[in-house]
Amino acid sequence: MPVSIDGVADTLKLIRKFDPELNKAMNREIKAAMIPIRDQARGYVADPFPGYLRNWAKPNKGLFPEYDANVIRKGIIYRQGATKANSKGMVAIYYVANTSPAGGIYEIAGTVNPNGRPTFHEVKSRHKINKRTYIVQTKHDSNSNNPDAGRQFIRALGPIYGSGRSHRGRLIFKAWNKDNGKAYGAVIKAIEKTVNAFNQQSFTLAA
Repeated sequence: MPVSIDGVADTLKLIRKFDPELNKAMNREIKAAMIPIRDQARGYVADPFPGYLRNWAKPNKGLFPEYDANVIRKGIIYRQGATKANSKGMVAIYYVANTSPAGGIYEIAGTVNPNGRPTFHEVKSRHKINKRTYIVQTKHDSNSNNPDAGRQFIRALGPIYGSGRSHRGRLIFKAWNKDNGKAYGAVIKAIEKTVNAFNQQSFTLAA
């Protein structure tokens, strides 16, 4: 879950360069607001496994990331520092992320396909001679013999929180949702206070 704010990136760069102590104070305030989100999300990790998914916690020769509650908890981290820009050109400066493979599955499974991936999907293939189009069912998306396995897996993980397609999940987004905007408000306040202080200092020096 990132905190993204339009129009302040350049100012924050100036603050980091010309007033590192002011920048450190701001970062401490933001960390104090974000760490409870991280810790709350860690507290939502099911132990020993979510729902009835006991097989997920068994070694599986690397075919699927093994469920380990301790690994997933440690993989939910808080970071500061700009991430790579996404497809819309946005970067996250302060964020809580679910970094372990199993944790990522726990967090977002079902956000794209609510009923899980199908066992296979139809692939259109055009014949080279008569130009006719055939439908072939050869693209396999799941190795399970149970056609309902995906839906059952997702239901066992529990509800998804958040809105939209890219801002939804079960652990971090649940913590963010339960926070009712307190952390976001605290981060905005810390940044605004710091930017205003920096601008005031710059104005005083210029005068």
